[in-house]
Amino acid sequence: MPRLHFIYLMVIIMAMVSAAGCATIVPPDTPAAPATPTPTNTPEPPLDAVAVLERAANRVIDLRTATFVLDHRKGSTTLFPGVEMTRVSGAVEFPDKYRLVVEARSTTPQAYIEVAVVSVGGVVQMTDFFTGRWQEVPQSVLPVDFSQLAVSLAEIIQAVISDEAVGPKLVGTETVAGVETQHISGSIKSQELAGLVPGAGDGFDVTVDVWVEMPEGQVHQVLITGRVLATDVPDAERLLTLADFDLPVTIDLPE
Repeated sequence: MPRLHFIYLMVIIMAMVSAAGCATIVPPDTPAAPATPTPTNTPEPPLDAVAVLERAANRVIDLRTATFVLDHRKGSTTLFPGVEMTRVSGAVEFPDKYRLVVEARSTTPQAYIEVAVVSVGGVVQMTDFFTGRWQEVPQSVLPVDFSQLAVSLAEIIQAVISDEAVGPKLVGTETVAGVETQHISGSIKSQELAGLVPGAGDGFDVTVDVWVEMPEGQVHQVLITGRVLATDVPDAERLLTLADFDLPVTIDLPE
């Protein structure tokens, strides 16, 4: 038995020596290693209405092509005496091509009217109301000028940014045609819409709402509320919707 106790004692001593050999001895003056900081998620800066609109103005100028619809949600625009334009849809290829279909109604007699318009390099052709034949017309025949749509939109957005009375405000996140956008609301004076609506009156207060996809800056909708032309109803609403950005289009004058 004493021999067996001796063997057990030797085994314990050897185990203790082995453990001590594996241990790391740190000198007393060695500084402690700095603790590894726990990574934290940096919050995204809050969206700013002016920054969103500036991105939108820059993006719209860079557009090559787009399709559009201009709907009169309230009121209409006088196309000719006795003929009111209610909707325009078409495509643009910047800088100087567009094609569109104008939907209008006549008051006496009451009738639905549809005309097609094509413009290439400043030459504008439109179908005749009665015969449907193409004829060259001046750009001013239409109360809304789509020849410089990108520039006009950029100017409108810049006017919203520059408004000192109210200033643009972020309304919130909204989905437009399946796309998440930032809804910005602001105000301008009616004369600042003259690039898009050449006959715009002077001094009318107009509310402008813009829906912008971020971070791309793509403008999907612009709602213009208020009197733009002297003949408008006070609460007129024109909704411009854009889509099919930079997709190929073919726009040629009819033969």
